[in-house]
Amino acid sequence: MTITLALLIAIIIRTLSPFQPSVYVVVMDYTPRSGDPEGLLVTEGQEVEVIDSSRAHKWRVRLRKDGTEGNVPSCYLEKKTTVTPPMSPQLDAKAQATIARREKVLKGVGGI
Repeated sequence: MTITLALLIAIIIRTLSPFQPSVYVVVMDYTPRSGDPEGLLVTEGQEVEVIDSSRAHKWRVRLRKDGTEGNVPSCYLEKKTTVTPPMSPQLDAKAQATIARREKVLKGVGGI
């Protein structure tokens, strides 16, 4: 097995790096306003890495599929867990409550 120098350096940097981005899943489609040049269009189900969550309402994220970066409201994201439950055609009470909370937050921010 041959390991290239670039691959070896990437492995060392990733191993020694104190910062490991958190992986989140987009729970609702988000289209940024036209006046928001830093906003990132995301669609439900996409995986993103949160690279800056210092602001409460908008987080800096990177799309895992192509590395595109931008800001997304934090209420559109949910932390990815290692176990993904099967999708159900009907929403349970917890999922309905989560959706209601997100809609309330979005209305307060002027999103919906």
